[in-house]
Amino acid sequence: MKDGSAHNDFTLIELLVVIAIIAILAALLLPVLNGARSKALTISCASNERQIGTALQSYIGGSSGYFPHGLPANDDQAYLCWPGRLAGIDDKTTLKTGPYGLSWSSNSGKKGSFVCPAEPLPINWGKGYQYSHYVGNGYLIGTITSHTKPHNTSQVKRPSETLFATDNQYYSASTADWDAAVISFRHGSGDGRPDIIAEGTKTVHGTAGIPSPGGVSNALWVDGHVSGLTYAALQAIRDDKNRMGGAAILKRGYQNDY
Repeated sequence: MKDGSAHNDFTLIELLVVIAIIAILAALLLPVLNGARSKALTISCASNERQIGTALQSYIGGSSGYFPHGLPANDDQAYLCWPGRLAGIDDKTTLKTGPYGLSWSSNSGKKGSFVCPAEPLPINWGKGYQYSHYVGNGYLIGTITSHTKPHNTSQVKRPSETLFATDNQYYSASTADWDAAVISFRHGSGDGRPDIIAEGTKTVHGTAGIPSPGGVSNALWVDGHVSGLTYAALQAIRDDKNRMGGAAILKRGYQNDY
C-alpha cells in the first residue's frame, strides 16, 4: 500500500532557485537603498548649513553688519575661526551649544553643527584638529594668509548670489581665497579628495579625485538659502578676466562685481 502523505521538503534545485531570487532582489534593492541613504545625508547636510545661515544672520546683527573672521591668529585660538565665532565658543576643547544655537569644538571630530553627515572622515582626521567640514569664502570673511579683514554686509550687492560657505574637501582648510579647489562635490560622487593622501606616517584613501557629473556641493549663500552647486555650474562661472570656476564664485556678488 502506498503512502499518500505529501513530502514538502525542498530539493537542492529549488533551494538554489530561491537563493538566486533573493540575490537578484538584493542586487536590485541595494542601489535604491544606497540612493535613499545618500539623499538623506545630503538633506541632513543642507539642514546643517541652513542652521549656520540662521546663526550667521544673528552674528551679523550683533557685529555692526560685519561677517565673522575666517581664521584665528594661531592654533591656540582655534575658537576664533569662523565656526567658533558663529557657535559663540570661548575655548577650543569644549563641545557645547553657543548663543546662536550652534555647537563646535576643534577636539570633536564627529559631533557638532559643522560636521557633514556625508563626510567619511572626521573633522580632525589630518592634523591635530581641523576646523570644519564646511569651507568659508575667504574673499568675504578674510584669511590669515592674505591678511584680509571681513567684509561688511553693506558691501554685498547680491546676497542670494554671494557664497558664504560650502562643502569642504581639503583636510586643513577653514577658508578658501585662492581658488575653489577645496569645494567638495561629495553628494552623489563620493569623496572628492585624491585617491591617496599622505599624512605623515599614515595614508588616507579617498574614492574619487574628480567629481562625477552627478556630484553636488551644498552651498550656503549670504541671504541664508542653501542650494546644490554642481561642478559644471562652478566651471560656468567666470570672473572679470574671463576665467572659469576657480575664485570666480568666491568673488561674485559683492565689491568688484565679478
